Amino acid sequence: MWNQARKMGFVDRLQFELRRKEKARAEKVVVASLCNQPEYRSCPPAFIVADQLDRGRYLASESTFYRVLRDYDQIHLRGRQKTPERKRQATTHKASEVNRLWAWDTPGCLGQREEPGSTYT
Repeated sequence: MWNQARKMGFVDRLQFELRRKEKARAEKVVVASLCNQPEYRSCPPAFIVADQLDRGRYLASESTFYRVLRDYDQIHLRGRQKTPERKRQATTHKASEVNRLWAWDTPGCLGQREEPGSTYT
């Protein structure tokens, strides 16, 4: 495709780009209309793409579905996803100055472990 555009004249190249953009707009409309059908209305793009592939039809990739839904402002929760929780401020540990807050990483300090076949005790 880029090789064709390189060999064209200026006017031909403009017409080629307009046709390419028009085709992209038409594909966006098809993807958006598929996502808004009643059977897919509450499904995430991964499910829609997989279901369409099972039916022998490939419209676009999963990332393209996400991009189109973002363009149409429909990328909100789809499906039975849990509503994301807001991150809360930490209340127990707060550093007021440099070198004031220290923490220990202690998963390995549970005591002596004996593993089968180990010569060290």
